[in-house]
Amino acid sequence: NSEHGPRIKTYDTATGASVNNILYQDITLQNITSYGIVIRQDYRNTGPTGTPGSGCSIKGVQMINVHGDVSHPTSNDGNLDGVSRPVYILCANCANFTFKQIAITGGTAASHCEVSDKILDLSNKR
Repeated sequence: NSEHGPRIKTYDTATGASVNNILYQDITLQNITSYGIVIRQDYRNTGPTGTPGSGCSIKGVQMINVHGDVSHPTSNDGNLDGVSRPVYILCANCANFTFKQIAITGGTAASHCEVSDKILDLSNKR
């Protein structure tokens, strides 16, 4: 019972920083009210901006065996559109993400997804 499952956030105004080699594994989500998995580069203390900054790179993220459910939001819960989502990624400077064995139900799927092959490997092979 939480707003988010695994989360990585960086400040949109950060410079010269990096987040590297992160592993989230064997995680069960239950009653998540915002994002099942969230990686964003648009954070500020006042909340997200919707525009990612590129001064803090995020590289080498692995999400393995993350499963469970996302429910309807109880409030805006830190997302910009007030909709819960299984996965939310907003990056300007990201590379080498691997998602395997991801099974998140509920929430609302995004209307579009633009992902470079260099950023995300979405293999669900066990």
